Amino acid sequence: MASLGHGDASISCSKPENGFVDSVSFIHSEKAVEELLQQTPVDGMDEHLIEFSEALRTVAKALRRAAEGKASAQAEAAEWKRRYELERTRNIQMERKARIAARSSAEENGDFDCGRVENPDNQLIQQNELDEHSEKCCMKHGICSHEVLRDRVSDSNCNKDHSKMMRKASFKLSWWCKGENGDQHKHDIVSFEKGNITTAERSSRQISLKWESDPQTVLILTKPNSVSVRILCAQMVRWLKEKKKLHIYVEPRVRVELLAESSNFNYVQTWKDDGEISLLHTKVDLVITLGGDGTVLWAASMFKGPVPPIVPFSLGSLGFMTPFHSEHYKEYLDSVLRGPISITLRHRLLCRVVRDAAKNEYETEEPILVLNEVTIDRGISSYLTNLECYCDNSFVTCVQGDGLILSTTSGSTAYSLAAGGSMVHPQVPGILFTPICPHSLSFRPLILPEHVTVRIVVPFNSRSPAWASFDGKDRKQLAAGDALLCSMAPWPVPTACQVDSTNDFLRSIHEGLHWNLRKTQSFDGPRDVNEDLNKLRVFPKLRFPAAFRIFRSILETFKLGDDENIRWYVMGDDDTLFFVDNLVEVLSKYDHTKYHYIGMNSEAIKSNMDFTFDMAYGGAGYALSYSLVEQALVPAIDECTERYSFSRTSDELLSFCLSDFGIDVTTEKGFHQIDVHGDISGLLSSHPVSPIVSLHHFDGVNPLFPSKNQYESVNHLMEAAKLDQSRLLQQTICYHRATNWSFSVSWGYSAHIYENVFPRSFLKLPIETFWPFKRSAKPPFYIFKTRFPSGDPCEAPHVFSLES
Repeated sequence: MASLGHGDASISCSKPENGFVDSVSFIHSEKAVEELLQQTPVDGMDEHLIEFSEALRTVAKALRRAAEGKASAQAEAAEWKRRYELERTRNIQMERKARIAARSSAEENGDFDCGRVENPDNQLIQQNELDEHSEKCCMKHGICSHEVLRDRVSDSNCNKDHSKMMRKASFKLSWWCKGENGDQHKHDIVSFEKGNITTAERSSRQISLKWESDPQTVLILTKPNSVSVRILCAQMVRWLKEKKKLHIYVEPRVRVELLAESSNFNYVQTWKDDGEISLLHTKVDLVITLGGDGTVLWAASMFKGPVPPIVPFSLGSLGFMTPFHSEHYKEYLDSVLRGPISITLRHRLLCRVVRDAAKNEYETEEPILVLNEVTIDRGISSYLTNLECYCDNSFVTCVQGDGLILSTTSGSTAYSLAAGGSMVHPQVPGILFTPICPHSLSFRPLILPEHVTVRIVVPFNSRSPAWASFDGKDRKQLAAGDALLCSMAPWPVPTACQVDSTNDFLRSIHEGLHWNLRKTQSFDGPRDVNEDLNKLRVFPKLRFPAAFRIFRSILETFKLGDDENIRWYVMGDDDTLFFVDNLVEVLSKYDHTKYHYIGMNSEAIKSNMDFTFDMAYGGAGYALSYSLVEQALVPAIDECTERYSFSRTSDELLSFCLSDFGIDVTTEKGFHQIDVHGDISGLLSSHPVSPIVSLHHFDGVNPLFPSKNQYESVNHLMEAAKLDQSRLLQQTICYHRATNWSFSVSWGYSAHIYENVFPRSFLKLPIETFWPFKRSAKPPFYIFKTRFPSGDPCEAPHVFSLES
């Protein structure tokens, strides 16, 4: 008989003659076994000690399974209790609706007593009167602000209008349908007639917000550390106060910035502590955000309960929740304040952390609301996360990988999308279940219904703790045995739509992600191909057949479209950007029934010397009148080609042929060959007062705008062109006499501010930010005069590029 004792464990064992341990008695805990194993030496070949250690390990495994079973049983009991409370709450609501129906019937009969209502037990009910009144209103007309987006206020005097009892403006949310609203319009119903399941045609429903009283107070939240946002905020605050007579709330930081700018902003209000933040929803009717999606997340996190409607303006780098552009903020806010407007109800997740879930039935920390996602990952640990996932009482899976994302549908375009999740319309209620780099090729994302509760448990056998972050902040550690409960929050975030929720969502993924943007597929049907030059009599004489093929395309195009409605033929390279509206405007000055050859030569003297100054360069593009092509060029094109078979380029060959007819090029300064390299901002910022028609050689110059690539720069320039293409890039010079400042503005592109007065003849000269197209060129380089960039702060301009 051997007996060992250590700490809180006692073990007794006996060894018969055959050498096996025939009994083991273990008392207390698995921890004691582990400590005993560590201090029990196993040396040599003693079979007794080896089998003794194996027995202890077997007991430790049994204890671990027992502890896990206990934790699971307690979690299940807590879940049953939660379901019981939900069922009890549902029954109370049903009883309340029954009382409302009885009360409505009493009102119709004229025997309704407003001051007192008796229940079946003749007990007086005063606290719930206002709730019942609000609930009855919502059943008739939709979702009221008193029910969904604000706290309830009880008052015994129910004859008083409910909207006037509130300090805030009241509003109502209702479903509206796009399209016909007549008798033939079908609603969402399900029929079980004759045992068959049929569904009616689905209506296209959107949520509309209608103010029942005028908004009084606006909260403005801004992105920090942005000068442009600060300037816009000051303008918006001044406009809302002076024109709309609204009370303004801002963050303490913003109020300090506004007062530093002007003491006239002393009417702006703010808060002092978290206690006042928690009461904002009782004071604020509307929230305006100036920033990106992060600013919207910050705004939502300030409201732990009901959230006022949010109008998000796009001033960030990438936004899926910010449909409004700041340039037209007055028109947008006028529309919002006047109402009705379309609303997207963005659902939030209610997250609760339960410490040591095996022992605690309730969450031990304050619940957290998230608008995008909650992420559970392994943190700094090198081990894979080990998470047990439950949906209500059903086991889903065990996650082994880098982590797990539980996302709202609004957050489906954020981290969840990067991890391989689906993009989901934000108004679809649901919870996205997306693994992060799972240790399984078959683990695919899920979308769970809105009514479930997802429970994530860190098991006791996990090698390391997990870390949970909520909308990218509030990071919390989850130790073994801890659980995270996530369910749909009762308070959604209402965000205003520019058009409607579907239109805004689709536009955001097209603009933000360039979703499904690809090159046009090649056309497999009939196509136009140049004629076979080998059959032509002139072909053996050609030194550069490719140039002749392009030149002869004029003839082949004429044959395809010999139509009296055609007025001009315009040729250009494949890397030429045409501004079509301006091109039409320029050509409209000329009579297409006469001979006209319109274009522009090169900016580089070297290029003009290599070819000719009397030529419209093909890269910049040129235009030929219909009469010129029909009556002069087409009949003589082969003869002309044979005469100038040595020509190297198609535009040179064209200029030679037209010169024989006595036709010279008519120059238009809007055609740009761009035979320069590098930064052409100095050239574009001094564009003459002439409509820009074309830009060439984008592959040889820097992006047109700083902090953008060439693709983004071209799109940004075209956004300005959509507003007013006729003035694009044209230079305007003006002066501010009080400060002796000079201004040079290239419309839709840049503004140069000089802290000195310079004559127009000086400011019209392009700043030579570029260099020659050919390195072998010798000065003079350009057909126009330039000025070098200056290092003198009194002479160098402050350069501003178009932002929006």
